[in-house]
Amino acid sequence: LYSYVGSYDSLYYCPVNASGDVDQANCVPTPAGHASWKPNSIAYKILAGKSYAYVAGSNKLEYCQTNSDGSLSNCAVSATPVGYAGWRPKKVYVVTELGL
Repeated sequence: LYSYVGSYDSLYYCPVNASGDVDQANCVPTPAGHASWKPNSIAYKILAGKSYAYVAGSNKLEYCQTNSDGSLSNCAVSATPVGYAGWRPKKVYVVTELGL
């Protein structure tokens, strides 16, 4: 089990101990090499057997593949919706509809 912690310019994934505490000594920035990321919120969704993280921040929405070790990879910026020139996402939620 992992916890994701956002700071000013990084997103860390940290193991969670059996007691429920975050193992701060073993937190690792994710995704590796991702510079100047200012995450505000994160949500998850499994699609076609793959787990994805959706991260809002830095005036954009990014989606990343979630790896088995808790790290994120293959991140990409989601396209700005048509007609939303002032797109500045701060929060992201994943809503699951019945039957999906």
